[in-house]
Amino acid sequence: MPQGKQSGEQPSRAGVVVLADGNGLRAGFGADGHLLWLESPSASWEFTPSGPGWLLLTEGSAGALEAVRPGDAVVLSADAVSLRLRVESLQHQDGRRFPAALEVHWALREGRLEGRVVPLALPTELTLAALRFPDVGVPYPPGVQWVVPNDLGRVYREPCREHLDAPDLAGSLRQRAHMQFMAWVSAAGSLYLDSRDESGWMRSLLLRVGAGRAQLCIEHLLPRPATGAPAFPPYAVALVPYRGGWYEAARLYRPWALRQRWSRRGPAERRGSYIAEAACWLWNRGRIEEVVPATTEVARRLGLPVALDWYWWHKKPYDTGYPDYFPPRQGEEAFRTAVRELQRQGVAVQVYTNGMSWDHDEPDWPDAG
Repeated sequence: MPQGKQSGEQPSRAGVVVLADGNGLRAGFGADGHLLWLESPSASWEFTPSGPGWLLLTEGSAGALEAVRPGDAVVLSADAVSLRLRVESLQHQDGRRFPAALEVHWALREGRLEGRVVPLALPTELTLAALRFPDVGVPYPPGVQWVVPNDLGRVYREPCREHLDAPDLAGSLRQRAHMQFMAWVSAAGSLYLDSRDESGWMRSLLLRVGAGRAQLCIEHLLPRPATGAPAFPPYAVALVPYRGGWYEAARLYRPWALRQRWSRRGPAERRGSYIAEAACWLWNRGRIEEVVPATTEVARRLGLPVALDWYWWHKKPYDTGYPDYFPPRQGEEAFRTAVRELQRQGVAVQVYTNGMSWDHDEPDWPDAG
């Protein structure tokens, strides 16, 4: 169990800064602002190696991504449950440093260690691509599991173990964040990481393995405006040490998720819509003659409401050219006629659109993307 100052003591710039909420949750930070350890009554984690808990990814001239790490931080303010840091430089992988100004806010809140990175001034020549936050190094104990909410949820047992003895973090596994959390589960205690985005930012969950340990992070893509500085996530991320597995991790996420607008809608709001009435969903794709006959035949045999998610109805090759879908691949009038025929036979129709993507090869990407 990590040892630090007791609850109520004032943080010290010369030594370990300890936050404590009075209910057993405690976090230790070094004088350089690095996150050292995190403990609760049920679990304790010492981060190996310690680090700032976040980093930036920038895009170089050749398009390759490079990690840019924060320099040492200074304490602006601190109390028993919160810490405000200022970072005045960033460092490239080759050691080059350049001035910058960012603040990092940490706070113990509702049993969680929450954090935010707030940019104040960044070099204009930096092309920022992503923020990794949290980004923490953890031990890789035998039997460890990585819990990710991809699709209905996945549990990876000893993931990337073949890379554990590599000299660096050679092994990696990236997953979609269909929900905004993950967990690192072991018999001695588990670690939960999440974000609390209510606005639909894009992110992924990343595990890297090597040098006898693992690195866990949530990677948030940073929007690139046509002019001005990129926006940073306005929401908090969090870490929670706990005991248990995937079920207990989901219980940590659930109370917040159920308060969000996408979860508050219940059966009463769906009643009377095709969503509520559909007995069968079909995920068909392709040309009209490949989709319509098969769909109407399923509807005829079932004798129940059927809904169709029509994929590859657009003029573009498969999964390219977004968001320029129109006209449909066989022409607007033919497509409208096909949809009317499906609806006449009681089939509800929706088309697949990838609303979060914009192909870099599209002619309007440089000016509008």
